[in-house]
Amino acid sequence: MICQNAGAKVKGIEFSPSAVEYCVKERKLDVAQGDLVTHDFGDERFDLITYNGVLEHVPNPFAHLRTCKRLLNPGGLVIVQGLPNLDSLGFRLKRQAWIGLDYPRHLHQFSIQSVRNLSKRAGYEIVSISTKSPRFNPPSLIASFFPSLHRHKFDEYEARTGVNPKFRKGVLLLLMEAIRPLDWLLAQLRYGEHINMTLRPIH
Repeated sequence: MICQNAGAKVKGIEFSPSAVEYCVKERKLDVAQGDLVTHDFGDERFDLITYNGVLEHVPNPFAHLRTCKRLLNPGGLVIVQGLPNLDSLGFRLKRQAWIGLDYPRHLHQFSIQSVRNLSKRAGYEIVSISTKSPRFNPPSLIASFFPSLHRHKFDEYEARTGVNPKFRKGVLLLLMEAIRPLDWLLAQLRYGEHINMTLRPIH
């Protein structure tokens, strides 16, 4: 929506019919219902394709990246954000209790090396790769150690009881600010909770 408001021509695709309906009716976005791999885009081509917390959810990430390569205009890029990072401190310390596993919603898990291998096999070079994510890393790291502070738990609790868990939200915000220096250091070492990368097709 930010890109559209800035003047870009934007198109989205989403599995959920209800999510599509919300995007179209409430947000006035051009969103199709379906799977990127099988959807017929006709002659449409794109300068930029983005995945934000998505690639770990799809059955076949390789097929998605190959489809993106076909859909890009010359000089186009793919931006992948929010991939849970198996190299992260959270996974190293918490293992099966790590919040990034999120089974069965997360169908795939990635390390920096495995996502490099996937990108190369799909026909891309990596323009940039990092584990810096100031918005998502701190709450994910905290939730691995204190599951009751996961933001999804807040939503579940409020839906079930009708009560806004303000105290727990306040604790989460305080902890997030407290661990930002640690998160910055982990990102420099590529031990941050999420992987972000920009890919350029190799032709």
